[in-house]
Amino acid sequence: MGRVRARAGRYKRRLLRQPMTGRPKGSSRRFALDTKLAELDDSRTMGPRAFESLIEVLRASPEEVLTHREAARRGRAISPRAVILRHDIDLDIDNAVRFATLEAAAGLKSTYFVLHTAWYYRWKTAGEIAPMTLDALHKIASMGHEIGLHNDAIGVALTDGSDPTEVLRREVEELRSHGFEIVGTAAHGDSEVIRAGLVNNRVFTERGGKDPIAVELDGRHVTTFTPLPLADFGLEYEAYSRSGPLYLADSGGRWNVFPEWALSQREQGKGPLTILTHPEAWSLSGKPMPARRPPVVKPLPSGPPAATRIGFGDKDRPLRVIARGDCCSRRAVAMNPEMFGSFEYIKDEKSRSDFAVDHAAVGSPSHIEMMRYVAVDRINNMSHRYYQFCQTDRNTLAVRNADLIMLDSYGDMNFQAWQHRVLGWKLWAPMSFLRDSEQFHADFESVGYLSLDDSVAYHVKLIEHYRRMNGHIPVLFLKQPIAYYSKLDDRSEFGELGARLEEIVPDLYYGFIDDADLEPADMDSSGPGQTLHFTAKTYRQMIEVALEKGLAEWMPQTTLSSRD
Repeated sequence: MGRVRARAGRYKRRLLRQPMTGRPKGSSRRFALDTKLAELDDSRTMGPRAFESLIEVLRASPEEVLTHREAARRGRAISPRAVILRHDIDLDIDNAVRFATLEAAAGLKSTYFVLHTAWYYRWKTAGEIAPMTLDALHKIASMGHEIGLHNDAIGVALTDGSDPTEVLRREVEELRSHGFEIVGTAAHGDSEVIRAGLVNNRVFTERGGKDPIAVELDGRHVTTFTPLPLADFGLEYEAYSRSGPLYLADSGGRWNVFPEWALSQREQGKGPLTILTHPEAWSLSGKPMPARRPPVVKPLPSGPPAATRIGFGDKDRPLRVIARGDCCSRRAVAMNPEMFGSFEYIKDEKSRSDFAVDHAAVGSPSHIEMMRYVAVDRINNMSHRYYQFCQTDRNTLAVRNADLIMLDSYGDMNFQAWQHRVLGWKLWAPMSFLRDSEQFHADFESVGYLSLDDSVAYHVKLIEHYRRMNGHIPVLFLKQPIAYYSKLDDRSEFGELGARLEEIVPDLYYGFIDDADLEPADMDSSGPGQTLHFTAKTYRQMIEVALEKGLAEWMPQTTLSSRD
């Protein structure tokens, strides 16, 4: 294992700045190509650490990682713990070579579907496959990986009125003429094909039936074709017909589900698991990553009817709480234990919601990396030293069988973040305790505060993950009072965060009380006349508001009796 890891490290270092051979010569062509590659670098959303983490998991059992060809040939005999590893080369064939090299160094094989309508495919040629494309594909195949065709035949038909079955046949045969064993395709999600109400794999009888299909767009008839069997093209499979019941994909530049969930399901034998990546989304060249965009807010599904819910008190174990919150959440539970009965409290604190959500795509800083940039040993306050490391924790992401999610508004309201320019993860740092300010600013870019809208989006995504891991469990969201902490006066809009989430997340219960009813504690703990801490009664009143809104239906009997 040590030799494999060392070899992977050498490959990685070699690839960080490796130009691909076979590129066209000439200054104008080179300028155009460099411009295209720069555009790709400006759109990366997935960091190298996330790819390394995935490889580390898969290399533990490489015999269970299959190409699509291997999976198709095993048929029903495929193991439910198998992983079908696939890459769709939509835009970036340079990164595909990097992927293939890192996988091969780890003893893994995968399938690379090359897109015949991509910009690189026939770059600056008279119609044949570009030398740089063939060079890259031969490199990938020489490492033991499978080459397949990313089928956009109907997309071509929409542009020139041709028969998509003939387009597909021509493309498959051309790749074979260059020595590639093409036995499978994967349908490309061409936007125009989707707009026409079709999918590229309908060129096959197995997906499109036997009847002729009319291709129309915007009310205009383009062409008509008759689907043909896979065997007529000498093909053995279509990827979407051979994917396992579990699916982990980076479509749109974010994982469709957190890898922790998909991999845990696979470990339980609920697969096979298909993993799909798009090389253009990943930053593997050592160049800076752009600032990440927040996820799109999508409605979360409703929970079970009240009559069918399993109350916490009906379970023969302590109440399990996962908390992505700070002192508001922690003190609320610790100071009112009678409201929760016997409980287990698992927390991630002193970080922001985007740190946790982006962990799947770019990873997180380690304690060693934190020490590299921040002189934690010079921080006198022991609690503040602890907090500096807390922001790297991701304890809650892998938890299963939890009963309650606790969140509060402090982290997203309080922390300004810095993003590592190359690795993409974020942290907050006390500027007065930086080890080397010049080096820090060279390695990091300020991304500032989260906006309220972005915080809403990240919280919804985080709740979605927690519920995917634990089932539909309720959320208790507490408002962090700032009436005695003037530093956050200009962030007061975050007092609306809980209410915003309550409107769009089913079974989220927002607990808050008016500032006039607050009972401060530990005055001067956050500066003269300042505090973020309050009495047990204050937190209890917040929880009682949430109970009245419906949380009581989920809570153990101890909670209800404690209110009498």
